[in-house]
Amino acid sequence: MDSYERSECPVVYKNMRIQKRAKQKSVQRQRKHILPAERQRIARSQRTIRPKKEKNIFATIGEIASLIPPKDIQKIPKDLSINIDHYLYGVPKAEPWRPV
Repeated sequence: MDSYERSECPVVYKNMRIQKRAKQKSVQRQRKHILPAERQRIARSQRTIRPKKEKNIFATIGEIASLIPPKDIQKIPKDLSINIDHYLYGVPKAEPWRPV
């Protein structure tokens, strides 16, 4: 509800409602009087506004990976992707998958 309750001051409340309706009608009239070409121009300008181009996720991962020293990369277990649960939670190691 608006800042004035109906019971407090009915005249002020009524005037506020009238002003609000008049403002809404004014905006609607302004929208009707825009030429179709102008509407298209506005729509195009709103579509072309884009946020700054973000980096590709793989480029970001590559940048982070390049910060790791080579001697630390050599310490990473070769079966990390297979036995991630073992290295994180201590679950027994899984057998690596081998084609039959």
